[in-house]
This record gives sequence, C-alpha cells and structure tokens, in this order.
Amino acid sequence: LEVVIGNNACSSEQTTLTLSIDGEVKKAEEIKITKSLLNYKALLRAEKTGMHKLTVNVKTVKGEKVVQNNTREVYIEVLDGRQKILILGQGPHPDLGAIKSAIESNDNYQVDLSFYKEFKGNIEQYNVLILHQLPDDVAFGEKLLQKALTKRMGVCVILGTQTKYNTLGRYNLGIQWANLASARAFNDVYPLANKDFTLFSVEESTKDFLSDIPPLKVPFTQFSVPGDAQVFAYQQVGKVETDLPLISFHSAEESKLCLIAGEGIWRWKMNDFMKNESDVHFKEIMQKTVQYISVKEDKSNFRINHKKIIWSEVSMQGIASICLP
Repeated sequence: LEVVIGNNACSSEQTTLTLSIDGEVKKAEEIKITKSLLNYKALLRAEKTGMHKLTVNVKTVKGEKVVQNNTREVYIEVLDGRQKILILGQGPHPDLGAIKSAIESNDNYQVDLSFYKEFKGNIEQYNVLILHQLPDDVAFGEKLLQKALTKRMGVCVILGTQTKYNTLGRYNLGIQWANLASARAFNDVYPLANKDFTLFSVEESTKDFLSDIPPLKVPFTQFSVPGDAQVFAYQQVGKVETDLPLISFHSAEESKLCLIAGEGIWRWKMNDFMKNESDVHFKEIMQKTVQYISVKEDKSNFRINHKKIIWSEVSMQGIASICLP
C-alpha cells in the first residue's frame, strides 16, 4: 500500500500513521513531516481471501483546523490464486521427490505427496492430480480418476516399472493400448523435442537441455493418443527416432491430461544440476506442465463482466491520499 500525505505549514511536526484492515490495526508508525508531500509504503500480509476494508489514519497535529481528511478508506479484494497439487505414488521413488520439489518451488503451487494405500484426504480440494504409476487396486484407481475427471481437474499419469499394464485398458484415459502383455519389458528412451508443439513455450536453453539428458524407462508396447493430442517430446530409442509420444497432452472428458510414458525423471533433475548448477530447466518443464493442465477452459456462451458495488460512508478507489491542511 502506498500512502501520499500532503500538508501545509506543518514542517517538523510529528504524527502517527495507522493502517487497519477490517478494523484491526496492522501497522502504526511515527512520521516526521519534512516536506509538503510524503510517500509512505507498507507491505501488508493478505491473510484471508475476500473483500477487505483498509483504513488509513493520520493523527492530528497541534493547531490543525480540518481533520475530516485525515482518514481514508480503500477496498482490496484478495484472491487465492494458488493451485493445490496432489501427487500419489505406488511407493517410495526418487521421481516423487524430484517432481514435488520442482513444482512447489513456485509459490503459486501447494503440493501434497502421499501413497495410494495411505491417502485418506478429499481429492476434490485439489486442482491437479499426478499419478505416479497407477494403483494396484484398479477399482480404487478408477474411482480416483473418475472423481478427478468429474471435477475437471488436470491429471498427469506417469507410467513405469511398477505399473500393472494388464489393467491399463480399464482406465478412462482416452489412450488406445496394444500388446500390453509385452509391456513387461522396458526400453531406455530419450526425449526428442517436438518443434511443432504449441500448447506452451519453453526457453531455448530448456530445449537444448532435452537433447542431452538421461533416458526414461518406458514399457515396450505400442499405444496411441487421441487425434487432438499434442506431443511435447517423442520417444527416441538409441539413435532411432519414433513417432511414439514420450510426453503428450490431450483432453479426457473436460479435463486436461498429460501422459509421461516412463519413469526416471529424477535423473533429469540431477543432470540439470550437474551441468548447470541448478535445476532451472527441469523446473520449467514440470511447472509449465502443471500450469497448462490446471487451467480450465470457460466454455460458457454467455458472460457478464461488471464492477463490484461496495456500500460505504467513504469510498475511494486507487491510491489512498491524505492531506493535512
């Protein structure tokens, strides 16, 4: 909050500036008047969401004739823009910690991590669901996924060596699987960045980073994503480039879904540190993924935009301005 205090003939006077939120004093500071216009800046913590009344008051000084303009009010609406992310895993795995740390390094994301068998929370309080492997209990997994799709949550599914591939067909992921019996074998697969990917952009340095990182363990099986899917990175086995997606994005019902077709992404984080002394490229990939799948499209045909109406004895928009005569 920035407060501009104007005065006339009050040089060298002392006064007290008080800032209150919804009637509760948050700051009170002694101020010496040294010039005709004083700028005072204060950081106030947004503790609760909703509309709040900020009251600014300057204590009267000796001989002051007009005091009605020593108090002003300004209204501020606090919105909670944080996204709540739930990561569920089959069991302990270095991928889980790597993904969690990369996402929660952004203050806009709150990340909870649990295992399938231990999770007792309410999935509906989250915006994004990340499933590392898939639950052994297929009925539980189906129920979990259906709740996420019904709520239009963003979903990211990560396959790996602990995934039960003979049950994948039961999940409503919009993916067509073939030869799941052969998925007992795994390939070391490198990412091949798709130059035509348009859902979001990453830095050129991140694209370069993708061209020389460790492989993921990917099941030896054929599958196809829906026709509207966009592939962020294809699978490259050794020097053989394929058209199979490694990281792809598509829609399932009204949710955005990301498929990462292999495990071992923690090695990307370590490789980033080894080469760059930071994991900035790995963070960008994970955060951009979460950012994209968490955004819900507004498909309503009728929208109304209007200003909020606030009833108050004193109402003021913009910077609070207080003038001492």
